Amino acid sequence: MKVVFPVGLTDRLSKGRDRQYEIIIINHILKSYIYLNRLHRDNSYIDPRRFYMKNNKLYVRLRSDDFQDLYNNYSRILKSLEEKNILEIDHSYSVNNHKSKGYRIKHEVFKVDLFDNTKNFYREDIKLSKVAERNINKLNNKIKDKMKKKKNYKIEYPENPYVEDHLMNSLQKCELVISDEEENKIVNEMTYDQAEFYYRFKLDIEDPYLTHRIYGRYYHNICTSSKKFIRPYLRINGSKLVEIDIANCHPFLISHIKEFKMYNQFYTMKISDNEIPETEDWFLFKDLTERGELWNYIENNTKLTRDVIKLNWMYIQNNHITYKNKTTDEFRRLFPSVIQFIDDIKSNDKEFLKYYTFGIESYIIYDEIYEIAWQHFDYIITIHDSFLIPEEDVEKFMQFLDFILVNLKVKIPFKIKHL
Repeated sequence: MKVVFPVGLTDRLSKGRDRQYEIIIINHILKSYIYLNRLHRDNSYIDPRRFYMKNNKLYVRLRSDDFQDLYNNYSRILKSLEEKNILEIDHSYSVNNHKSKGYRIKHEVFKVDLFDNTKNFYREDIKLSKVAERNINKLNNKIKDKMKKKKNYKIEYPENPYVEDHLMNSLQKCELVISDEEENKIVNEMTYDQAEFYYRFKLDIEDPYLTHRIYGRYYHNICTSSKKFIRPYLRINGSKLVEIDIANCHPFLISHIKEFKMYNQFYTMKISDNEIPETEDWFLFKDLTERGELWNYIENNTKLTRDVIKLNWMYIQNNHITYKNKTTDEFRRLFPSVIQFIDDIKSNDKEFLKYYTFGIESYIIYDEIYEIAWQHFDYIITIHDSFLIPEEDVEKFMQFLDFILVNLKVKIPFKIKHL
């Protein structure tokens, strides 16, 4: 079977069954890069969780969740590849005396210029077992499916180099300020996944990244995926940051789908006005989202916690099929017309609501606000549907929002969150 592989590397691999798994892992890393690099050449997408540039070198991270179900002792294979000088440690962390490592493929092994389209990957005809071939095909199909899904919703946004430069400058000024004592305390309370994310974030913030604005979304940056437990320790020029976000954002955007039609220049809207419910529960839902009180209302009228409510709402909105459990049954009890409306939309287009909400959210944050805000504020960082602002600028920024959003004709429920 021909697999993507650096020529000559096979001589450094193990013998026997372990060799098959080593080939699967390395092939998958390189094949992932090929597909995502094609998207990048279309001015599209590079996943910063997999790739990053540092000191003019491209590093390719290993995502073990892609293949750990293929082999129950995959950590031994990773250790073997490290000893063979093929992988190296990207970051490491310890939780409750349990040590974990994140790996990346060595730059010397993976000599590919991210921005040079002329360089090709080598392919070697390597003898694999039928199980190994099946696993490689399975992983490759997973990547192709992701790529196909992204292409279906590729959306071109007008570029604004001033916004990009301003955002990048803000990211470069951002620091993680935490004492060793505080760090040990919060790390010991983290799950392994949280600890891995924390140490990766700590590494990345020293050399922040910013991707192009694509797929109806935002500029993905080092802070976009920052977890809540990290944000209180972020500083810009020594100042604490305050989060200003759109309360119950996605339910708000769905309840105002008719109003946002005029701004939805990037999508072919598949919903006619007469399909939007005019029922008592729909108008209640709409009123609650306008006031930013939806989560409070559901919490007060059920026995559900805020985190459970928000998580299951995303399942209802983005799941490809009608999603049901005890939590979503409570949503249906409170807002039957709303949930039926969502299910009807998904029956026509499984991905529409997800990309609609991303698109309008991005439109509000960048085209309506950041397009002008960069001229009035020194530092702004975006996180999905929110801004991180130095605390001394918060009052001025809220006044700015009231002024700038008058023309939108839809009142956005921005709320202040002190971190």
